[in-house]
Amino acid sequence: MLAGLWLLLFVLITLILIYKSVLSLLDYFNSRDLLHLKKVILIWLVPLMFMSVLLSLSWVLSLKKVNKDNIIGHYEVDDRFYPGSHAAWQKNTYRFEVRSGNQFILYVRLADNLEKEYKGDITWANEATEKWSISMVPPHHVVDPHPVLYRERFGFYYVFRTKKFGNMFFRKTTRII
Repeated sequence: MLAGLWLLLFVLITLILIYKSVLSLLDYFNSRDLLHLKKVILIWLVPLMFMSVLLSLSWVLSLKKVNKDNIIGHYEVDDRFYPGSHAAWQKNTYRFEVRSGNQFILYVRLADNLEKEYKGDITWANEATEKWSISMVPPHHVVDPHPVLYRERFGFYYVFRTKKFGNMFFRKTTRII
């Protein structure tokens, strides 16, 4: 209903602009005064500038499209959300990979700088590929079975809700082939 009203308003404004333009052009042909041509230019310049501003804003404010190929890659803790020693420790300790074979691998850096792998399987949602779930046996306390995707203009990040650390923010760093 609202879209129909906006369309009706757009058509009405366009018809008024065409009517005013035709009247100004007829006045120009009768008098050969350039003022009438300037009116036509002004009549169309304002709406075109308004539309270009709207199109620019829609492009700037649009969110990144995310598909399965974008998701596959290497993720690390983004310590810019909550900077400090705890976030730096999380970034140095936890990272994960989403692989093309529906594999999820969590890497945990141990005290001796070796990494322990925790593997899991990914189930992709049919209707929205950016939604997926992780099943791990045994489950790890950092891995949220249903990570939440937050999209931005030029990227995205995932939030894992953990009982031990609260929210952990993971951002993609590289793509895995």
